[in-house]
Amino acid sequence: MQIFDPKHLEQLYSNLAVVEDKQFSNYAVLDQIGNQVGQIVYMGDHEWRYLLDNFPAEKKFYSSNLPVKTQEQFESDIQRIGLKLFPKQGI
Repeated sequence: MQIFDPKHLEQLYSNLAVVEDKQFSNYAVLDQIGNQVGQIVYMGDHEWRYLLDNFPAEKKFYSSNLPVKTQEQFESDIQRIGLKLFPKQGI
């Protein structure tokens, strides 16, 4: 079983881009053509922030401090809020 490391999500998903942030692990979520549709921020100690663009309506913001220990738990949370991640091939 592979250990889930929330500080290196860009290694697991092809549609995540690292956003420069000195304090947190911050990722832009991109759609199939490269437009940013959301943002994922891992703040440490099981603290997550999710931002869903939701255009043309206002943006949706979600926060969680539940422990995420596996990639499956993380993907379940992402699907529940409406973001779509594309796993990299061969992982």
